Amino acid sequence: MEEYSWVPSPPTSDLTHGQLLAIRDLLVAETDEYYALAALYSLPISSAAGSLILIDSKENIKGILWSMIIDENTVRILAFCINSDLQNIGLGTQAWNEFAILVKSKGKSTVYLEVKAENEGAINFYRKVGLNEIAILSKYYHSSIGIIMQGNL
Repeated sequence: MEEYSWVPSPPTSDLTHGQLLAIRDLLVAETDEYYALAALYSLPISSAAGSLILIDSKENIKGILWSMIIDENTVRILAFCINSDLQNIGLGTQAWNEFAILVKSKGKSTVYLEVKAENEGAINFYRKVGLNEIAILSKYYHSSIGIIMQGNL
């Protein structure tokens, strides 16, 4: 059976072109959202904000949890996406737990994110880890309404 590991994500500037392409393809496949490589490259992610990537034994990227520091207390998740073949087997919970430990150790206590309104699996997961819906984003996604969710770590 294949082994998968969540590891600290390097800044996007340190990812190879091939790795960024793999992440873009993952985001398109799992979220139906297209991101230009330049947009991905410019995201202010860092391992200090709890950003992680899921890799297999050959170091292929199978998921991301990318986040950024907003202020002294708050972290924003920019993207949390796992290959559909690897969903619902505990890897999302594992990532969330590792993320929470990392950012709490940096003094962060609040997290927020945006999620598509029809992504019931993700919304249920975020509720399970303590996030609540706080606002609707009517024109955030090209194909859907978005929901802002927030909670304590």
